[in-house]
Amino acid sequence: MNKEIKAKWVAALRSGDYKQAKNQLRKTEDGHDSFCCLGVLCDVINPDGWDDGNRFLGKMSLLPPDAMRIAGIDTLYVVHEHDRPHLTELNDGRGLNFNQIADLIEEQL
Repeated sequence: MNKEIKAKWVAALRSGDYKQAKNQLRKTEDGHDSFCCLGVLCDVINPDGWDDGNRFLGKMSLLPPDAMRIAGIDTLYVVHEHDRPHLTELNDGRGLNFNQIADLIEEQL
């Protein structure tokens, strides 16, 4: 993974500036934005890259391949509690907070 983008992503996740969301890269409700962990990565890559408010490079719930290429990511799976879940599963299904996810990204990607 691109070290500069990784450092910015981890810092953004830990910053407290992003409210955590599930099931979409970015959600806007009542004028307030929330993001999944991958949506934070998209915002780090290009904060002006959102189409129609909640789509990044045309995607609403999946990390676009171009975003993965820009970030230099070849996998979004990490080791957690004896298995290898996708970061989306940790964010959406297992309820890890951004600080916990940032730790795993920092250690493994």
